[in-house]
Amino acid sequence: MKRSFLTGLALLLPVVLTLMIVLFLVNLLTGPFEEFVEEILLYYGVTWGPFAQKWFSKGLTLVTLSAVLILVGMLAQFVLTRYFIRIGEAILQHIPIINKIYRAAQDVVRTVIGTEDQTQYSRVVLVPFHMDGSNCVGFMTSESHELSQELYSIFVPATPNPTMGFLLLYHPEDVVFLDISVEEALKMVISCGVLANELKIKS
Repeated sequence: MKRSFLTGLALLLPVVLTLMIVLFLVNLLTGPFEEFVEEILLYYGVTWGPFAQKWFSKGLTLVTLSAVLILVGMLAQFVLTRYFIRIGEAILQHIPIINKIYRAAQDVVRTVIGTEDQTQYSRVVLVPFHMDGSNCVGFMTSESHELSQELYSIFVPATPNPTMGFLLLYHPEDVVFLDISVEEALKMVISCGVLANELKIKS
């Protein structure tokens, strides 16, 4: 008998303690808002029995509090993330030498990647470079240059750091357009050709 009593106590006591803690937390969170929520329910004609009315108001309060906390948390993360990014950029902008590298990297990335309405800055090309018979991957930055309308401005990135490289001017007949995305070309440059896909000429 004693052994059975202790076994039952061991099984039920954790459940009872858990329920007590949960009820305590529910009452702690919903207590300050319970009367206010019940008045709103009565105002809109939601009248059930006292027990059901009480627990419905507690449930509604918990759902509302959870939604508010999630929204506040998401906003805080978004605002804090942008705040720390701005702080990091401000620090980089005030460090000698590094600030010039950072600005150049920003300009190159924005120019090469471009936006949806700047597709002319997102073309991948193959151009002759350094010696006869050798070619390299480049990115078209402009289809014309102020020096001549017959020249293409091509940025030839360095490996494995594509923020460095050369800006070269080519005649149209020397430029071969490739049928790969900018992202694929950048992966190839950064990995020194390890992550290279087949270079297909754009028809």
